[in-house]
Amino acid sequence: MFKIFILVFSFFFTFTLLPNESIEEETEDLIEACEKGNLKSAKYHLAKGAKVNARAHSGKTPGRTAIMWAAFRGRKELVKLLIDHGAEINAKDDWKGNMTRPDGTEGWTPLIFAADSDHEEVVKILIEQGADVNVKTKSGITALILANLWRNEEMIKMLKQAGAKE
Repeated sequence: MFKIFILVFSFFFTFTLLPNESIEEETEDLIEACEKGNLKSAKYHLAKGAKVNARAHSGKTPGRTAIMWAAFRGRKELVKLLIDHGAEINAKDDWKGNMTRPDGTEGWTPLIFAADSDHEEVVKILIEQGADVNVKTKSGITALILANLWRNEEMIKMLKQAGAKE
């Protein structure tokens, strides 16, 4: 009887628990790869089953998705890869902040992250893929406000042509 229990438990553990843990690890590794700008690693983790729209559970900014990091870092190849794998381009960050940034980035989208970092090419890709150009963060920030802060005339023009409102 004990051997049957061990056999059933081993089967359950091997085929039920391990794949889920593995996918969670792959997902965290995907987010880290996008934060670091590692395209090869991101491809690997996506192929291993990483969930493209999952949010980080740990690190400096829990609540951020892989595409948010890719957009923030200006990694256009990563942004394209993630979109091709079904990344939500209008997903909103839910990081509430910490002592160094008490306002956090709650409500920020990949487009707002790209605009905040002055990554014009990523902004263009996200607009072409249908990103909401008028979305506002919890504190009222829009991509257009950030483009104006950077005085990036080309980005301002792109956002306005896509329907961004002052």
